[in-house]
Amino acid sequence: MFYSMGVQDYVSNEPAIKALVNEKNRLQQQLDNSSNPDVMKFVTVLCAFFNIIATVLVGIGINLVTSDSPPQHSGWILALGIAMTAFATITPIIAAFKKRKR
Repeated sequence: MFYSMGVQDYVSNEPAIKALVNEKNRLQQQLDNSSNPDVMKFVTVLCAFFNIIATVLVGIGINLVTSDSPPQHSGWILALGIAMTAFATITPIIAAFKKRKR
């Protein structure tokens, strides 16, 4: 049989209040722990994808810039690859700090 406590049951009942607060804290911690791994997995996959693309762009950019007659926009390809590498490096750090502040 399910027993529910009313407000009057908690009045002047310190052990019941402590149990209620502990249960609330436990449920909140469980909720926080269950939602964070999904976000970090997404950030990790996103950064891995960006690093792969950035590595290819940096390689193509360096190859074009150092050729005998570099194309006009070869520097932009190199700069885009470097910017994507910086983004993919900084994003997990920012996500970890945001996770820690919660």
